[in-house]
Amino acid sequence: MDITDKRCNHPRDVSTDRCVSERKNRGVLVNPSMLWHRGIKALTRELGPVGMAYFLRQFAPGYGDYTAERDELLADVTNEELKKELGL
Repeated sequence: MDITDKRCNHPRDVSTDRCVSERKNRGVLVNPSMLWHRGIKALTRELGPVGMAYFLRQFAPGYGDYTAERDELLADVTNEELKKELGL
């Protein structure tokens, strides 16, 4: 039994709760919004809501310039001092 999906105006298969077009074109992503929705849905299904949130937090953009900061912090450190500190 099909009904019209209000989100995309395609027929919706109520037995699978999927858009008929989506079922036929499962590998085709229509737009970034659909990709985001499918991704969140899959992550939540597999990891649960908390796991999904933790996973997404790993990819939050950072700030600053790590390389410049590292070079500034380690400017006066020699290889010998580093080896000594590491116990090598």
